[in-house]
Amino acid sequence: MNLFKRLLLYILTAFAAADAILNYACFRIGYVQIDHELFNGFCYMLLGIMFLNAAFLLFCSIFYTKKKTKPHLAIKIIFIFNALLTFLFTVVNYVTLDLAKGEATLILFMNALPLIIAVVAVPFLLFAFPKIEAKKRTVIAVILCTVFAASILSSVFKVFPLEFKFESQPLVLDIGTGDYSVVWSTNADSVGYLEYTYAGEDYIVYSIDEGNKKAGRVHSAIVPREHLENNAYSVHSSKVLDLLPYGGLLGKTIDSKTYNFKGARDGGADINIQSYSDWHQLTDLLLQTSSYLDKADLVLLMGDYADYYVSEQQVINNVLLGGGLVTNSEVPAIFVKGNHETRSDGLFKLWQSLGIDRMYYQVERGPYMFTVLDTGEGDSDDFWEQGPYNAFEQYMAIETEWFNSLPDNNGLYNIVLLHNRSYSPYSDFNEIYRQKLLDMDVKLTVSGHSHAMRLTYERTNAYYMLEDGGRNSAEGNVSILDLILGSKKRNIENFKRLFANVQYYFASQITFSGNDVIFLGYDNLGNVLLDKTKDKYPVIVDPCDMCEDCDPSCADCEKCAPDPDAITDPTDPEYEDPCEKCPGCAMHDPKPTPAE
Repeated sequence: MNLFKRLLLYILTAFAAADAILNYACFRIGYVQIDHELFNGFCYMLLGIMFLNAAFLLFCSIFYTKKKTKPHLAIKIIFIFNALLTFLFTVVNYVTLDLAKGEATLILFMNALPLIIAVVAVPFLLFAFPKIEAKKRTVIAVILCTVFAASILSSVFKVFPLEFKFESQPLVLDIGTGDYSVVWSTNADSVGYLEYTYAGEDYIVYSIDEGNKKAGRVHSAIVPREHLENNAYSVHSSKVLDLLPYGGLLGKTIDSKTYNFKGARDGGADINIQSYSDWHQLTDLLLQTSSYLDKADLVLLMGDYADYYVSEQQVINNVLLGGGLVTNSEVPAIFVKGNHETRSDGLFKLWQSLGIDRMYYQVERGPYMFTVLDTGEGDSDDFWEQGPYNAFEQYMAIETEWFNSLPDNNGLYNIVLLHNRSYSPYSDFNEIYRQKLLDMDVKLTVSGHSHAMRLTYERTNAYYMLEDGGRNSAEGNVSILDLILGSKKRNIENFKRLFANVQYYFASQITFSGNDVIFLGYDNLGNVLLDKTKDKYPVIVDPCDMCEDCDPSCADCEKCAPDPDAITDPTDPEYEDPCEKCPGCAMHDPKPTPAE
């Protein structure tokens, strides 16, 4: 076999092995969707074919690259077939990686990269390296030894990254215990602490884990709320070089700037609240939208900060970085978990690192009581997409019991924060939830999940429901699964979205001023999507009494009768709000149905 054929065989072998590893490491998170559309086990069968393909080509590389060894005709035919398979698998993997372009996919790829390099390097060292000219072999050997030595040094001593720095500025969370959790992160393992002065005394508060200074990238210092209100603070981190059961070694210490925390506003019941949900790692659009909102006294983080989580880095990039920037580390935030925050291994420990013990709790701020609920996955436990690991019915039974045990009359303005406004796929829980809203005299619920900007009025219980917005999935955001699984008609739209690459993000603002509550919504281009002023204390009324020209039945009234051909998308430039015709009419402001 001549040199060209040998090199071609080595290259095909390397690509075939890399294809199998890349597919398993990066793309098996989507196996469940493809298997659901085709048949169970299809993707793992395809993965097995990839590994068999790589094994056959490795066999050929070992036994059929010698000068005297000639393969049989059958082997040649199988080889051609396997070469075509390798080309096909490589193209599929490349297209998948290019279209996905997701943060999680990139992290999975980087995690798999050392193994891919090793698989490519082994055939090279065994078969190609000995045949290289001596001088070139020396240069290659020096490079490989240098890389190998650096890898050993990095694994034994935590040298890299060489530049130690903060990756996110502090995010101050009101965790409902009378304390703030100040959370920040670094680009390498470190120990962290917070410094401030209160009542003439200097305080140092460490990020700890059961009495030990926590060595990690995400740090949380728990501070009494009154200590931080209208006070200055700074955070500090020391790089971990060696962590041992006894002893250890710390490196460089970095110091943040001093932040002037504003905390509770001295305006009594007047307060301005910003609400953000469902930015799905589009932090840049989140910040663009944030620039159009008025300065906040409180920020609501309403869930679905990324599509799913495969590493702590995504918590840093999407929760901490985005949250720290929109609050500017100067106003508190309340954290709500979304359904996408359930999709990860070991995520519970990451939320603990935020200083939050559980994902349902209450936060009292002045005359307002915020009740935070965890709406879980949003699907029943046997839903095919979630796999065999869900037990949310059991989890939400405990949460619902807690929610139902809360006092009915606390004398405060009650606001419920939940990611999915339909609360639970289990009907019994929803009945308890709806009744409890009435018993608690809730005036407002804020939710996300639907990726829409809507304000509706639950007249029978007299409370407002704000759906906060989020990433607009009507344009852009095309995944490989959209293109593989979509119908012909749907894929025409998918390809349009793919090449248009248009992205939008919506966020809202809630301002309590006197006896009014003002709801505003903006997108990242500054377009106003919502502008409503309502009575702070809604009342139960007969909507037909609010429209003088209506027939008492409201059935035949032109003002109230909905137009079946009307544009219903509020983001459409030609959209007309039907409620402007007849404010308060039940036909134009109906009782909402649960979001899909």
